[in-house]
Amino acid sequence: MIAVANKGYRAITFDFRGGLSNQRAEQEKANFQVLVEDIIGAILVGKDFGAFQAYLVPADHPERVSGVMTRGDGMSQGEQKKILGRFDVKPVIYAGL
Repeated sequence: MIAVANKGYRAITFDFRGGLSNQRAEQEKANFQVLVEDIIGAILVGKDFGAFQAYLVPADHPERVSGVMTRGDGMSQGEQKKILGRFDVKPVIYAGL
């Protein structure tokens, strides 16, 4: 995030409930749906654990998201097709920097 901000972009990162910005989350209330409801934005970027939530936000709130980019979501192709099949998905694979 710091490298992105240093390039002149506005970089906002997600802080889970109970993260550095607030009190500890109640463990029994912590689940994927709670995390999905916390995420609101124009373009979501998710990596690893956050990729799955990035997919679920437009599934539940398509009017609130204009794009999603993910890396390393850990899902099978079948799972991806099930979740992303109803969206205009453009897969991009780029190896290297």
